[in-house]
Parts: sequence; C-alpha cells; structure tokens
Amino acid sequence: MYGLNVLVEKALIKIEKDNGIWMHDLIEDMGKEIVRQESPEIGKRSRLWLYENVREVLEENTGTDKIKAIVLRSRARNSQKIQLNGGSFTNLKNLQIFQDCVWMLDGKSVDYLSNQLRVLDWRCCSLQSLPTNFNPKKLGMLRMSGPCTTPLGLKLKEMPHLKSIRLWRCDGLTRIPDLSGLTCLKNLDLSGCEDLVEVDPSVGRLDKLVYLRLKYCKKLQRFPKVINLKSLETLNLSYWPLEFFPEIEGDMRSLKHLNLSRTAIKELPCSVGNLTGLESLDLDGCYNLTNVPSSIFYGLQRLEDLDLQYCSKLVTFPTKSESLPPPVFSTNLTSRLKVNLRECSELKEISEFPREIDSLYVSGCESLKRISKLSNILEGKDSKMFGELSFTSCLRLRDNLVLAMKSTKKLMSEADKLTALLRLFFSCAKSEEFQVEFPASAPIPNWFTCRQDVKLDWDEDVNSEEHEFCIELPQNFNWDNKGLALCIQSYPGRLTHFVYINGIKFDVRLSAGSHKVWVHYIPFVTVRKRLSESGMPQPDMFRVKFRLEADYLSRGEPPFEASWGVHLIEDLEGEGRR
Repeated sequence: MYGLNVLVEKALIKIEKDNGIWMHDLIEDMGKEIVRQESPEIGKRSRLWLYENVREVLEENTGTDKIKAIVLRSRARNSQKIQLNGGSFTNLKNLQIFQDCVWMLDGKSVDYLSNQLRVLDWRCCSLQSLPTNFNPKKLGMLRMSGPCTTPLGLKLKEMPHLKSIRLWRCDGLTRIPDLSGLTCLKNLDLSGCEDLVEVDPSVGRLDKLVYLRLKYCKKLQRFPKVINLKSLETLNLSYWPLEFFPEIEGDMRSLKHLNLSRTAIKELPCSVGNLTGLESLDLDGCYNLTNVPSSIFYGLQRLEDLDLQYCSKLVTFPTKSESLPPPVFSTNLTSRLKVNLRECSELKEISEFPREIDSLYVSGCESLKRISKLSNILEGKDSKMFGELSFTSCLRLRDNLVLAMKSTKKLMSEADKLTALLRLFFSCAKSEEFQVEFPASAPIPNWFTCRQDVKLDWDEDVNSEEHEFCIELPQNFNWDNKGLALCIQSYPGRLTHFVYINGIKFDVRLSAGSHKVWVHYIPFVTVRKRLSESGMPQPDMFRVKFRLEADYLSRGEPPFEASWGVHLIEDLEGEGRR
C-alpha cells in the first residue's frame, strides 16, 4: 500500500471513484517491458494482452502455469476470431484473471478452466457449458454473456469471495438458484436473460447486495414477494411483466434508485414509503397503473425525480392527505423534486402534492383541466412559480387558465390568450428563476421590450438565423427587483434555439411538435452572477442574442416562421410590473 501511495503522490497513478486505477503511460510501458523480459517464450510470461500472443497460446496450446492474467481489450481491424479447442486452457493452472472484452473467442467447449480464477469476464461467450471440474472457490467477479447455461450451476455456496455476478443475455438460463451462501455479493445483474422464469427468494435477503438489475427478463414470473436488502442502492426491474412490487421489510434506507418502468405493475405497496433514502422513482410506461398512494410520499424526503410519463391509465395524482399530519422535512435537505407526467392521457387534475414540486412536465396530458398551484396563483393564494413547467398540447388547461383571467364574455383571440398567459407568469417574476412552456400559436406581442419575427426559407438553402438585442443599463443601476424574460414562439418543426447573453450561452432549446411558447425568466442578479462566474466584468449593457438552427432542410416545404423577444420586468414587488 505504501508503494501505491508514493505513486499517487507523484501523479503516476490515480484511484478512481469506482476503485479503478488510472496509470501514467510511463508506468504502463514499464510494466509491460518487465513482463516481456520474463521470458522469450510467450507462454512463459505472467501476463498476456496482445491479440497475436493470446491467439498463439490458446490455439496452439502453448501456455504454461506461469500465465496469471489474459486480458483482451483491443484488436486490429479484420482480426479473425481465436478458435478454442479442448486443451486451450489445460496448461494454465495458475490463471487468475481472464477477460475477453472484444468478443474474439470462438469454440463450443473447453476441457479445463483454472480453479485459481479471481476474475472471469467473458463477453459473448460461445461455450455451451463450463467444464464440470471447474470449481473456482476464489472467484470474485463473474461476468458472461452468450449461450452458456451453467454459470449459476457452479458450486456457488463454496465461493465466499464472489462480489459481482453479471450475466447478460445468457440464453437458456431459466432459474436463479439459492444464493444465500454468497455473503459478499454486492452486484447482481441478469439483464436480457429472456428465458429466465424464476428468481430464488434468497435474492431478497442478501445483506451486502448494492446493485440488483433484472431488466428485459421477458419471461420472468416468480420474484421474491418480500425483500429485505439493507445495503441495496439501485433496484432495476424494468421491461418485464412484473404485476406486483414486493413488500419492503426491515430497513432499506440505502435504496436511492428504483426503476419499474415498462412493467405491468398495478399498484405500489404503502411500504414503499419506508424507502426514506429514495432519490428517483421511475414508473415510465406502467400502462396498468391507475393511481399512486399519497401516503408513500410523506416519507420520501430525499426524492428528486418522479417519472410517471406514459402511464396511460393514471387517473389520479398523489395529493396532500387531510387525514395525515403534514410532512416534516429536515432543514438540511436541499433536493428539488422533478415530476414527469407527460402523455398521461387520462389525468384530469393535479392537486396539491405532499412535497413542493420544483419542475413539472405534463405535455400531452390532453384531459388535464387544472393544476392547483396555477389556480392558487390566479386567486392570490400563491405567488411562486414552478422552477420549470411544461404543458404543451394541454389546450383544456390553457383555456381554463385564460377563462379564469377573462373579464369579458367575448371570444378571445390567440394573441389575447398569449398575452393573458404571459401576464400570469410575469406576475410570479420575483427573485427566483423559472421556465414555462405552453401551447400558443400567436407571435410574441408588440408590447415586449424587444421582439423580432423570424423566417427560414428552405428553398433559399438557409438553415440558420440569428439576431441580437441590446438593452442599455443606466449608471448606478439598481440590480434588485428586476429581471429579463427571454421568450421564443415557434411553429412545428425540428429546430434548435440558442440564447446568449453578452456572449455566454444561457439556453439551448429543441423545438419539435406543436405550436408553443417558451419563457425563461432570469433575475438580473442571477444574470450578473453567471457572467461573473464566466470571467465577464459587470455589464453596462445586456446583449441578448437568439440563434435558430434547422436540423435538416426539405425543399418545397413552406417557410418556417417564429418569433423571439426579450422583456424587461421591473418593480417586482409593486403594482407597476411591465
């Protein structure tokens, strides 16, 4: 360990976060030269890493017990696969590390593999089965993919050092056996094992398991009904017909990421609320899910990302319960909650959530009529906007907001609707930054401080457009209680918008789909801070540049039209907002 510390101090190696080791080219070259000098005969060297050397040893059976490691991580273009035979590994009695990361081995069977192996990493393994006499009691990592059906037929209870099992797309693997003897197991990944039917209940009680991934296991039917995995941090059960999530037993506060996307799950047990360390909950595309119990969110103080998009049967969104006491959040928790409800076509209302939502995405929720926070802003009960809100294609919600602000019974034009919504959002312009995206087909109104219409004509081979607005600042400018509202109105088309302030990129927006308007409000103090962080001096003028780029051109299509603008918002606390 002393030697490693010396090398770290001299910046010749670096210990990465995942415990990998980066080394300077000089150290690597020196190590390789030491190995070359071990013997003129390739089969008597301790480590092999060149494709030509590995091919010679495995095809001609010239290896010896001197070889401790074989690692294939690169190959020349058009290299032929190495053809294995029964005796390819027979003489490699002391082989401890074997890695084929470039899928270069071919052969149906081998007679022997070393029982001294610590690492067996064989991508796209062509073997039909492992040797019957293979019993690697010192194995620490098992990583394989391919048709081999026997990796978990090994004597697992005799492998106390095994920490990681990754078996990807192992055709024919139907069952995960009893793993209770693997007391050191931290990583279990069986993604893409399409023939897998059953997972032994012991998997739900592995105390040291940190990472469990069973993605794309399309035939999986039996999974532990109860799990108690106190060290687990990531659980991914996505893309297989899971109907019921297991009950949470005991302390699982270490779990940070739970992915149940594209499953057939119908409901979540209330015990999910005991996952107090959860940071992300992914339920994307759970087409059988109709509701999510509110009670579980009272314990999820650290939740940052809730994904419920494409839950086509979701009819109710979790709301604050009157029968439960309000949640008490620790003052040292700084996580902001992002909620994605895109394309939840049956969702009609988003009431008050147990947690404050910072970012809300509901585009494509065509049945949505009401968001309680926006209603509260209209009624003067709230004045803080979401940090980010997107409700494009939500025409019912838009029209209901406009109707609530309407002072006349006359039909409103698209331009009047846009003005009403802009004034609603600008009324929330205080000391915090926010972004809003909503449906609108009218151009940016003329009352903006600066505005311009934009037109791209495909037939003129013009695929970009830009314009810069200048806003001069008077001397002794008061930076408080003022801000900039950046605004882009666009029609359907695949375009990318860029926004720069004094040469510094502030925004990149992809425009696709329906007619919409995007607004980004930034307090002046925030603009000044970002410019300062980029090494810019305190400005006496704001130069706001918009740039539009088309991803592709198609001759004969009508010109693309849009508008963009900047509005100066002052007197944020008074009645004189502009």
